[in-house]
Amino acid sequence: MMFNCFTDMNKVYFLLISLAVYTSSIAQDPVFNQTDNSRNYLNPAYIGTEKSFSADINYRNQWPELTGNYKTLAVQLNQYLGKGNGVSIHFVNDNAANTLKKTEIGLGYAKQFSIASKHHVSVGTQIYYFQKIMDWDKLTFGNMIDPRRGFVYPGSDSLIYEPITGVDFNIGLLYYNKYFFVGYVTKHIAQPNESFFGNNVRLPIRHGIQIGGKIKWNDITFIPSFRLFQQATFQTMFASLKVKFDFIEIDAGYQFKNGVYGGLGYSSGHFNVGYNYTLSTSKLGYSASTHEIRMGCDFTLFKKENEHFFDF
Repeated sequence: MMFNCFTDMNKVYFLLISLAVYTSSIAQDPVFNQTDNSRNYLNPAYIGTEKSFSADINYRNQWPELTGNYKTLAVQLNQYLGKGNGVSIHFVNDNAANTLKKTEIGLGYAKQFSIASKHHVSVGTQIYYFQKIMDWDKLTFGNMIDPRRGFVYPGSDSLIYEPITGVDFNIGLLYYNKYFFVGYVTKHIAQPNESFFGNNVRLPIRHGIQIGGKIKWNDITFIPSFRLFQQATFQTMFASLKVKFDFIEIDAGYQFKNGVYGGLGYSSGHFNVGYNYTLSTSKLGYSASTHEIRMGCDFTLFKKENEHFFDF
């Protein structure tokens, strides 16, 4: 009977997920490969750098080959108010294996300054409310195992079964001109305690750097970029190249120690849509994919237009 208990793949799977969920809850945030429609989530300094108003959606499905995959949805509204002021609203829902779910709703503000005729700086901040929910019925632990009867004991009383809520802050800085940009962001300044295990484990501050440029050759535009994120002991880097030609956008990139990705998009005057595919290879020898879909629209609202908008 003991053997039958441990050959139950669902139990083994959820035992592993319990460790993965605990680790991910203190280690890292979801990261999108496609940043055009998630810039406010990437760095609040991008708020108000659109030409006028924009509405964008990003959906990410990571490792659908596995039963417990990760799904992330991000929605953002962005409005330029004039005189260098911009505001935003964002919504993010992150679902890890249908077990750990985090939702956040935030407001953002940024102010742009022109330090020369073609050089601009934007400083932005965000405040958001979050809620984390754990479905404990899908997790199993060692103290729930009876040597003869299997998983029969209830979970630990030290676990927190109610949703965890709180408020957090982000700040960001962005410099850009016609051909080059560099940004820096600090997230989770409040370092909220998001632990479900009854201990005081603060969410580590996350630091990020974005660097990119623009090269034009005839009717083709090349936009190379580099992103670096550091959160506690977790670090990841992205190097990518986007190519624009008429209404077509092609992008390709590499996430260090994770895999390669590429995508195809369409962008008209006021509408854009795109798809991105990532192939990751594990050290354990298996491959897993990640799919991203983005959609967005922009138009002039309140007759406010930013003549120094971010055009990369």
